[in-house]
Amino acid sequence: MPLEDTDKFLAFAERHRVVINQILLQSNVHLTDGTFGFLIDHAKILDFDVKRRYFREELKRLDQGVLRRGLSLPVNRANVFEDSFRALDRLSAEEWKGLFRISFEGEEGMHSLTFKAINSLLIIYLI
Repeated sequence: MPLEDTDKFLAFAERHRVVINQILLQSNVHLTDGTFGFLIDHAKILDFDVKRRYFREELKRLDQGVLRRGLSLPVNRANVFEDSFRALDRLSAEEWKGLFRISFEGEEGMHSLTFKAINSLLIIYLI
């Protein structure tokens, strides 16, 4: 599309952004697969909710096929922050996507947690 036509279309899209964003929010088609896929390159037209939905869908696409095996992390309850940091610091980005199995030294059983759960617990523990 020539630059002049692109500018005209973007001006049109800007004027009608409310309708375009409503269509995108109600659509079951992923943004990149649909008619409005080119708008990814013109994100200022997209509302926050559309961008958030696109972001989450992209994360799901990246997540497909990732092996979810658990990583065992031994942690001393008295040194939970230091031990957790030391254990997590050496992990790769792929390993961060998996499930963490936390075992507290001297306690029976294991606790299976995701990164989100660990993050929440550490915040509560530190406060």
